[in-house]
Amino acid sequence: MIQMAYLETVFLKLLDVFGGGEFKARDVSRKLQLKASYVKNLLSQLRKRGWIITRHDPESRRKRLYRLDLGAIEGARLGAGSRYLSDYRGEYVAFLGGKAVDHDADLQALTRRVLAKYPLDELFITNVGQPKELMRIGL
Repeated sequence: MIQMAYLETVFLKLLDVFGGGEFKARDVSRKLQLKASYVKNLLSQLRKRGWIITRHDPESRRKRLYRLDLGAIEGARLGAGSRYLSDYRGEYVAFLGGKAVDHDADLQALTRRVLAKYPLDELFITNVGQPKELMRIGL
């Protein structure tokens, strides 16, 4: 059994790498530099917790495509502290490198602040509450 804190860390890392898009197990192996057998177990644990959504790959019925359930991140802990994303209900949270770096109820103010503060390649922002969406801003 994989530790819950580790799964939360992996979930946030997958969020950083894949955002809200689909990916294959081999993509996770390559990006996170993990053995295929370990990735299979990891994805299975995430799916059992309801943090990942799967469907059959139309190119190969034996393989699956995965996508993070962005609604599930509300229960994930953020960073080294033990704050939960649900602590930010009604706000937007900015992620960089799989870690929450800032939050605000005003999306424009948050975006301006984060862009001015961090030299980043990609910023991930999600709102906490309804609807749960992911916004990707490429720079």
